[in-house]
Amino acid sequence: MKLARPTLRAVSLVLFLAGTAGFLRAQTTVQLAPLSVTVAPGAVVDVAVSISGVSGLFASHITVAFDTTVLQYTGVTGGSFMPAGSFFEGLISATLLTVDQSVLDKPPAAGSGTLFTMHFTSLKVGSSSLTFQSVDLRDTLNQQLISTNTGGVVTVVPLLLAPKVFLQGPYNPATTLMRTSLKMGGALGTQFPTMVVPAYAVDSVNVEIRDSSSAAASTIRRFAPAWLLTDGTMRAFSDTTQNGVALDAPAGTYFVVIRHRNHLAVMSNAAMALTSASMTAYDFTTGQAQAWGTNALAALSGGVYGLYGGNGDGNSIITVADYNPVGGQMFQAGYRAGDHDLSGLITVADYNFVGANMFKSPQVP
Repeated sequence: MKLARPTLRAVSLVLFLAGTAGFLRAQTTVQLAPLSVTVAPGAVVDVAVSISGVSGLFASHITVAFDTTVLQYTGVTGGSFMPAGSFFEGLISATLLTVDQSVLDKPPAAGSGTLFTMHFTSLKVGSSSLTFQSVDLRDTLNQQLISTNTGGVVTVVPLLLAPKVFLQGPYNPATTLMRTSLKMGGALGTQFPTMVVPAYAVDSVNVEIRDSSSAAASTIRRFAPAWLLTDGTMRAFSDTTQNGVALDAPAGTYFVVIRHRNHLAVMSNAAMALTSASMTAYDFTTGQAQAWGTNALAALSGGVYGLYGGNGDGNSIITVADYNPVGGQMFQAGYRAGDHDLSGLITVADYNFVGANMFKSPQVP
């Protein structure tokens, strides 16, 4: 019997189906879930490696690279895509995590699901890409399955805090603002020549957060400089477009301490929850109850409160020794410890803060 020769249409159909099969195979994707994660330092970070559109998967060999300065690897667990009892092994080497999986004597896997989940802890503020260094998928004949692979990124962002404080020395009750003489006279620019000094800057301050009221009992303490503005609000020291203060610490509950070079330090009367998701405000100016201790703030005119001035020698207690930075530099201009009113010039007016606040000390434990 003579067999009919295949028609052109039949040949075209075969080629079309073969091309379609190749096209469908090429649609297999391997990607992270989620593709982008934003967390605070110290957070647990779980990122899954998912697969979709695959058929006949017998084994996989996947290597993921990450930044060990930003993320600490803590482990890897198998997903539900491979059949129960499949071979699973995760190996970590420097900045690479390699995971091998195989169905062994079970039917090959098909469809979509989670191959495995990587577990990390965020270490510090920064960004780490999670990049597929290799993705090798094999069928039961040990032929490679083509896939499109998409990595991701973990971004570790700081805690956000917006404290508000007044300094007794430069506070002007007539305007309910602090003077900006150091900025206007160029003293801040001279003192901090490499920094951008924002408009309305009064001086720099140091902001601390701690997880206990006592420094000795605290397991977490973080510090950040900030620019103090005329209305008592703050700007980031190195990025003056950023309001408030950013601190590289895990999300949690913290006391807030504010320090200035010639005013007495103050601490919040209670711990507050700080997160990286939103700015947490704390206003020291509204009353004594805002500060830890008794009468830890100076009562200013207009029912507002501020840090006590007069600590010219910076030893955390105001004594007769604090007259020396005033008398020793009388009528000298610039960025000087004895300039308690921050006018940019030491005068007899700076003596007043020492005398008025004699023997006061900060109540920060």
